[in-house]
Amino acid sequence: MLHLLLEGVIEWPELEDRTTVGTISPGLRTGWNSGDTQTVIGVALPISTGGGSTSVGVFAYFSYELPFFTRP
Repeated sequence: MLHLLLEGVIEWPELEDRTTVGTISPGLRTGWNSGDTQTVIGVALPISTGGGSTSVGVFAYFSYELPFFTRP
């Protein structure tokens, strides 16, 4: 299981002297099933631009997911 991800957001403040900022975040997510549970890891690179500058970050996550209920 490998998933490509793409998320984006635009922030525009109501005040006129503020700068509009756009962020796009491409990433990857993968997971492994182990019986009724699933382990998921992911990484993304959020890229923000606004006001003549650009910044790049790293976002990583780990999740161990348990089942909500078991069917008889």
